[in-house]
Amino acid sequence: MRNLTCNNIQVDEAWGFIGAKQKTVNANKLNSDYGDVWVWVALDADTKEPLA
Repeated sequence: MRNLTCNNIQVDEAWGFIGAKQKTVNANKLNSDYGDVWVWVALDADTKEPLA
């Protein structure tokens, strides 16, 4: 998306984990497919249009 005219941008994050929390994965030397995951979201607060 380009040339947007957003006046108010709302951002948020969500955290979770797959299989185990990252500190447990590191301590127990578990498979690297496990660990923390993050999602960041930004949207125009006025129109609720997602910004990608």
